[in-house]
Amino acid sequence: MFEEHIRKFTARFAGWGGQGNIMAGMVLSQAATFERKYVVQTQNHGAQQQGGVSRSDVVISDSQINFPEADAFNVLVALNQEVLDKFGTQLKSNNLLIVDTTYCDRLSARLFYLTKSIVAYPFSRKAEKLFGKEVIANIIALGVIARHCDVVKYESVKQAVAERVPKAALQMNMEALELGYNMEIQEMSLDESVDLKTLARKYL
Repeated sequence: MFEEHIRKFTARFAGWGGQGNIMAGMVLSQAATFERKYVVQTQNHGAQQQGGVSRSDVVISDSQINFPEADAFNVLVALNQEVLDKFGTQLKSNNLLIVDTTYCDRLSARLFYLTKSIVAYPFSRKAEKLFGKEVIANIIALGVIARHCDVVKYESVKQAVAERVPKAALQMNMEALELGYNMEIQEMSLDESVDLKTLARKYL
């Protein structure tokens, strides 16, 4: 969905503390370094690490990054309604929105007009059901990014996951990554009702 060669790519992973947002940002950043790209990763835990809003931002570029912070994103991964409402309008026009329908059920009209490219899926619920850990939801989301964003190769993401997660959890993380990699983007028309739960059923 993006140009084949992206000069600068920005992503934000956001949710509650403990949902794996920081890990996802670190994995994506490390994958980019394997391809000798310039990378900046920043993070904010909010007032509380566990339960408060947590976010991880990643900037990837083919050239030197002069300003390390981003205020608009090619990809937003929103794992709950609070961060979807708070950060949704920072998504760049016609770029990719990844929404966890376990904790999100509505899309603002303004955000709906920003993009029609959405992956709405119960990431946390599916991660808990398949792997026994909600925190793996963000690894599923990384698979979506690897498939659709043309920013890093899938093999680079797999290598980064292998270096970041404990060996005992490696197999489940690889399966989660593959699950996300096989997801398709839903392209919504302007007259389509924005029911995230209904949209998510198309994947199930």
